[in-house]
Amino acid sequence: MTIRPRKRTNPKRANSMRRLWLLILPIVILFDCGTADAADSWWNKSWKRRLVLEIQRYSQTWNKSPYVWVKFHPGTSIISGGKDIRVFHESGTELPVFVVFAEPGRECEVVFRANSRSGKFYLYYGNRKAGEPAKVIKKLDRGLLLETRQRPPGRCMTVGEWRRLWNASSVKYGRGAIRAVAGRHGAVWDGYNPFGPSSRYMSYYCGYISVPRDGSYSFSTASDDGSFLLVDGKLVVEWPGNHGAGAGVYGAHKGNVRLQKGMHKFEYMHESGGGGQCCVAGWTKPGDKRVALIPIYAFPGFKVARVVATEKVGSTVAARLSFSRETLWRLQSGNMVLVRFRQEGVTAQDGTKFQWSFGDGTTSTLASPDHVYLNDGVYNVKLTVTKGGKSDTATARVDLTVLFLEMFTRRTNVYYYIRVVSGYDYSRLSTRDLKQAVQLYRFKERKDLMVPVYREMVRRKNDLSEREYFDSVTKLGDLLLREGEKKDAGEAHSLFQDLVDHRPQVRDFWRTFAQYGVAAVEFTLKGDGKSALRRVDELLKGKDNLPKHVTRRAFVLRGDILREEGIASEAREAYLESKKYLFDSPEPKDMAARRGAYGTSVENYIHRREFDAASKELEEWEMYFPEDKLSGYMSVLRARLWMYDTSKYKRIIRELKAVLTCSPDSNYADEAMLLIGKTYIKQRNYKAAKAAFELFKVKYPESPLMSEAERLAKNADRAATKDKPVRRRRRKK
Repeated sequence: MTIRPRKRTNPKRANSMRRLWLLILPIVILFDCGTADAADSWWNKSWKRRLVLEIQRYSQTWNKSPYVWVKFHPGTSIISGGKDIRVFHESGTELPVFVVFAEPGRECEVVFRANSRSGKFYLYYGNRKAGEPAKVIKKLDRGLLLETRQRPPGRCMTVGEWRRLWNASSVKYGRGAIRAVAGRHGAVWDGYNPFGPSSRYMSYYCGYISVPRDGSYSFSTASDDGSFLLVDGKLVVEWPGNHGAGAGVYGAHKGNVRLQKGMHKFEYMHESGGGGQCCVAGWTKPGDKRVALIPIYAFPGFKVARVVATEKVGSTVAARLSFSRETLWRLQSGNMVLVRFRQEGVTAQDGTKFQWSFGDGTTSTLASPDHVYLNDGVYNVKLTVTKGGKSDTATARVDLTVLFLEMFTRRTNVYYYIRVVSGYDYSRLSTRDLKQAVQLYRFKERKDLMVPVYREMVRRKNDLSEREYFDSVTKLGDLLLREGEKKDAGEAHSLFQDLVDHRPQVRDFWRTFAQYGVAAVEFTLKGDGKSALRRVDELLKGKDNLPKHVTRRAFVLRGDILREEGIASEAREAYLESKKYLFDSPEPKDMAARRGAYGTSVENYIHRREFDAASKELEEWEMYFPEDKLSGYMSVLRARLWMYDTSKYKRIIRELKAVLTCSPDSNYADEAMLLIGKTYIKQRNYKAAKAAFELFKVKYPESPLMSEAERLAKNADRAATKDKPVRRRRRKK
């Protein structure tokens, strides 16, 4: 490999080139600024807003098309029907337009003719007094458009009857260009209404199809209900009446027509009277052996323009928003939809502030937030942009009652849904949304997130039925009992006690559980074992009349109280008695195999940091084999799990001390003592930790955990010395 010497530059020549650039640069800037001023001049100040458009230079399917397509959200500034839309080239030439669809608050589509693809284009709108545009595209001879309307009552067995119903319909859902998207396999290929309710509606596909060669073409249809297919205004195939889709696309309902190479007008008419809905069109070209879906590329389309800027007359701030429905998560109680919002008016810098209102009570100050709607519906979204003392507002209508193909082709990330919803202000949500939030958190066992939702539901007593209110109270009390701390004892106690005191209004199901809840709060959160035991014994006197799950939990609670007091025999009796009240009792063989697997499963889950799964496994283990608490293994595993939760440190110490009190000779007693010391270290109580490790050395001198205990004892001693406050000596004057 030969290395060439570095070429030397003449310093005099370099200096002369720099001087030349310094002379040329101001001239270039001057001419560039002059062009920008001319291009940016406002055409007519009666039009309040405009979009700056550029034709995408890459990834264009139809580069030779004379038409340009653009899609945007105009807010409420536009006139219904788009009569105020005007498009100009940067040279000042007005361009012919075709308004595909334009309604205030909804997404609009516009097609305009542009001979040149270079430079900027300006789309004006926002003039309430605008007349009809001077330049329009009277005949759009490219692409394929779909329009849907409400189906009025009446007979629809012929093309003429279909047209009469179509013209008589007073509800127009929407119209848009058919474009290639993920999951769409054909041009006429729909199983829902993309613009409105998918029941009792009519679809009209109209466009121009490109025939590749002369010959006889066969067209087929499959629909639910009736359908008609026309080419050049002539009926080719029909399947009228009320029926299912069947296999019509495979040739059961077909018609032949002889066509010449070139463009031909294509029409497909469909009506759905209710129930299922579907419409599919296929074709067989000369030489083909099978029927195929008519592809989207058979309809030559448009170049695509993108919006690069939004401007408002007389203002430096112009707000505009866009949104996309990303994913759908279906539940039995309703649908949740993730919507991605984007502000496209200004750049988020120089002190620009954004205020979003999503129409469901929630807000955001992010520039481009993601939002989860907990129920489908129609929401009015508002964006306010403030910059330099000036502000502007944009609005949009988000209709989630309409299904979109993209929702079903993208994978739903439930964890991301939880992340978004957990940041909501629950006091601003509707009661219906709160119920959905509970379902979302329950799906992933996020009990910590369910607590604030249930708190808000309990506050709305008047909005809930009696069953919903009492159920919310018991669920909240139970969550506080399982996940709460000592500070939550008062709230949990008052919730349960309130149900106990209102006996005439509360059914036995909730009242008895509330009686158990009061006892559990006194023991678990308040640490008053004597009072709790007295309440449990009083409750169990009527055990024959109690619901099974209340009786079972009451016996387990009695066993826990006795275990903490060191009465192992009576605790075992209570645990074994609780097993008589299980809803399902597996076979003895299955029980034995399951019993040996619980501990291993919990250890593996903790090792993989799958804490929710570990907690669920521990709860199931405790339900079927509560007597295993006396061995100490279950308590040690629970302590390992709780070690990752700072709010559970006090519970860990209490749980492990119960093992040492009730089962001092347990095989897990040494590990229990070691974990007590570790917990004290995490609490920064190094003195107590050191004492625990010293006691460990005395009680378990032969333990294999001795080396770890000695190491932790040294660490605790070193940390205790480091944490002592250092007294600084005052300097003598």
